[in-house]
Amino acid sequence: MLKECLNDGERISTLTVMQNLEITDTEYAALLALALWSPIIKSTTKTIEHVAQEARARIFHQLHLLYRMDNNDNYSIRFGELMILNGAFQVSCCKFREDIVLFNLFDVFEDTFMYDLVKR
Repeated sequence: MLKECLNDGERISTLTVMQNLEITDTEYAALLALALWSPIIKSTTKTIEHVAQEARARIFHQLHLLYRMDNNDNYSIRFGELMILNGAFQVSCCKFREDIVLFNLFDVFEDTFMYDLVKR
């Protein structure tokens, strides 16, 4: 059952997009950073929202500099594809959370399953 949930269409298409784009380590790190500084953060203050907005602006600026240093004058398409990939990551993460909640609801796995899975 876990294997079926992890092999669903959203996750497979996300991996396909990553492979087709051949994203660099820097772009992947930028996607991770964008996930950490998401504009939708629960229980935030104005200060936290401001810090998150500044962090995202720095990430976008660094990507801009990276593409310019690579002499990629028309990088808007690649940047757009990267942002689509960012959205696909978010959908995949939400789906994974939903799967875990359902597993817990129906008591599919032992309580220590996730810990044991990550520990390996």
